[in-house]
Amino acid sequence: MRYLWLLTLPLLLAQTGCDTSFPNEEMDIAGEAKTRPFAIVCEPPEAAPGETVDAILLYYEPEPDRHDVTWKVALDYDLGLYEADEVERDYVVPEILGPPECDEHGFCTQWVSFQVPDNTLLRASSQPDEITDEIVLAVARPLLDKGEAEPVLKTEIDAFLDELAANPDWVMTVDAETAWAIRWLSDLFACRIRYRATIDGSVLVDVTKNLTVRYSHEIGTGNVNWEPYVDRPVVRTVPYPDVPFEDFDEYNDEIVNFPLALADSPGGPAEIPLHRDWTYFLSTNVDLQAYLSPYELESRQEAYRIHWYYYDLTQPASSHALFAQDDGGEAEMWDLDKDVRLMPPAAAGHTYRILVIARDERMEWENYAYASGTAGQMGEFVFVDP
Repeated sequence: MRYLWLLTLPLLLAQTGCDTSFPNEEMDIAGEAKTRPFAIVCEPPEAAPGETVDAILLYYEPEPDRHDVTWKVALDYDLGLYEADEVERDYVVPEILGPPECDEHGFCTQWVSFQVPDNTLLRASSQPDEITDEIVLAVARPLLDKGEAEPVLKTEIDAFLDELAANPDWVMTVDAETAWAIRWLSDLFACRIRYRATIDGSVLVDVTKNLTVRYSHEIGTGNVNWEPYVDRPVVRTVPYPDVPFEDFDEYNDEIVNFPLALADSPGGPAEIPLHRDWTYFLSTNVDLQAYLSPYELESRQEAYRIHWYYYDLTQPASSHALFAQDDGGEAEMWDLDKDVRLMPPAAAGHTYRILVIARDERMEWENYAYASGTAGQMGEFVFVDP
């Protein structure tokens, strides 16, 4: 089944929100038995005009035999000047690569493919017909042999970059300074398109994912955004109660790590002994990229946000909250970072499926159509009697 293979791949997070009035239910996948989208996965995570993107929707549906999914892509997507006038226009439908596929627990996927039109940057209203951004103008005018008072049209920039993208040897024909300026222009001249999947299941849910479109892939710049890499989660334990994670190193010789098994692994879930006087944390590492700021031209490190979800495979309707704050109190989604306190259930035998998703951030690039790359891992463990 495609779904099982997907579990080992990076995931791109869907642009979905959290209902803060039901904190535990948002982290508990089975909570309230409702449709729960996790990700629209785009490969590649940013695209050049003319490039084909495969997208995968990953979600949970408690009634997998009684739902449908429809797709569309808005080629004209804009947040507006003050991010208050969001619009989606110019819809097209991607190629559906088959019906949704679901496993026995209701974890589902659907695959689509879409070729970004060659004229996408020209169709985007977020790029004005006459360029007004001073940074873009400062880079584009010398490359287009324009004087300081001459207007620069987006059709001119698009045609200039499109011609270079079609000729991989262009870099051999210019000096190093001009090559740098061309690459920088390809990073700055960008738009977003938006994927929208509508899941008609236990509840009607819209899932969206923005995708950056620019010539950076084809021109070959160092600012192309790739999804971060998320390590397989590990349950870290110390044989003492209520130990804060920052103090684990004090017990370095007594820490026991249990890497999670891949979901539905032939060897079964990772087995973790259940002790009432132990402290348990889920932990992972996130590898991020360096990038250049469009304003200071300085190297920066990506920031990130992380989300954790769990599913009790043994008793999905259980009201037990697995995730907790570091001090053991009830957690809410925004309390969770890359190290999450676990509160084991009363009895052994509960098998959990864990999903962790990290989303990278480049705040300086938001004005230049930045869309995040996101990655994740899924695994399973079971609490057993020691």
